[in-house]
Amino acid sequence: MKYLILSLLISFTFFGNSQTTPKLRGSESTTPKGVTTTTAPAKASTTNQKAVSTAWEPIIEMEGNIYTSYIYAASLMPNRSQDKDEYKGDKNGQIGIKVKPSVANSHIKITIEAPEIMNTTVYEEDLKEVKDYEIFPVIKYKYDELLKIKQNKIVTITFKLSINGKDAGEKPKVTPIKGINECLLGYIHRNNATAVNITDWMCAAYVNENNPLLQDEILPLVKKTNIVNQMTGYLTYSDDNTSKCTEDVFKQVFSVWTALQQRGVSYSNITGSNANQKVFSQYIRFTNDAWKSNQANCVDGTALFASILYKMGIEPVMVLVPGHCFLGFYDRPRTNSKGEQIQDRESNLFFLETTMIGSKTVDESKISARLSDAFDAMLSEEAKKNFDFSKKSFLAALLVGAQEAKDNKDFFGDPAKHCHMIDVDQARKEGVTAIPAN
Repeated sequence: MKYLILSLLISFTFFGNSQTTPKLRGSESTTPKGVTTTTAPAKASTTNQKAVSTAWEPIIEMEGNIYTSYIYAASLMPNRSQDKDEYKGDKNGQIGIKVKPSVANSHIKITIEAPEIMNTTVYEEDLKEVKDYEIFPVIKYKYDELLKIKQNKIVTITFKLSINGKDAGEKPKVTPIKGINECLLGYIHRNNATAVNITDWMCAAYVNENNPLLQDEILPLVKKTNIVNQMTGYLTYSDDNTSKCTEDVFKQVFSVWTALQQRGVSYSNITGSNANQKVFSQYIRFTNDAWKSNQANCVDGTALFASILYKMGIEPVMVLVPGHCFLGFYDRPRTNSKGEQIQDRESNLFFLETTMIGSKTVDESKISARLSDAFDAMLSEEAKKNFDFSKKSFLAALLVGAQEAKDNKDFFGDPAKHCHMIDVDQARKEGVTAIPAN
């Protein structure tokens, strides 16, 4: 019964029976930016290249800022199906033009250049009607160069347009480029001051389960604690005996906690967030930087911890509440042995206040004897002896995390409350790419 006691004391039914984890992607804005078109471009005229007068202007989303992290993270995310004919190109694009052709059935050719961050990009399209179109070409970014941008900088992006083979002009745009550590969380839609595009799924891009540092340095330290014999993830899950998997998951999470604590990782309140009132972002350090400095703020520490768990086969969740971030994790897989969705999985989502990992003291008054005894029953005598403080701080962090999630329970799913859960595994399934440390 020790597993049941642990679940009763730490877990709680976070969602009702009819509610599931909030979807990763979502926005209050219903206005699409641009979608992939299936219209085959006509051949451009090679005849008279005289200039033509047409109303058009460059578009750069996010208040005219280029977020390198967004470019990389969204690079493999699929475009949604076409919402409206007047929006064409890359649904996830940041760079495009607004154009209104003067005659129907106009053929346009867009050329976009910024050698520091992209190869020359050319896009051609037939526009059937005389109306406003917004077009976002798939930009040929230099992804390796984007990863090298650590500080904000300025580049000039040059836009060129021709219509029916005639030059419609060239327009340069001086553009701020944000460093790769600046994580875009959301922005006010440029055409609707009341619409907020939520992009907090971007946090999952800073979880990097394939970082070589995990395999080379971090996991060996986790294994060295001897709290677990093997990192099994959910391999011990059984449909008719979930207790074994629950125990193994908690021991694995505790082994990571202990290894990081033994390493000396501490909390640091360094954020460097963007102060723009229409664009919301958060500075997040990569695992390598947090590991080398032994310092992590709430988001850094959560991303670091999540990277380790995901590498071990345990699915993490990044929990965002106003001004704070902490960790969640599931004690069982997404599907059972028959491949069916586990219906009560959300009831087995646990939370951990990662900033407490560097605490030197623990308030033991809230840790009941039943909880302590139940957890002790899972550990070897060696682990109980060597890591008594780690155990107490871990249990305290579980209780604090559970209370934080409970306090914000009613706000998740309400964009106005800025409370969100980022399921990392779901983010990967939706194409959110991990940003590699450079």
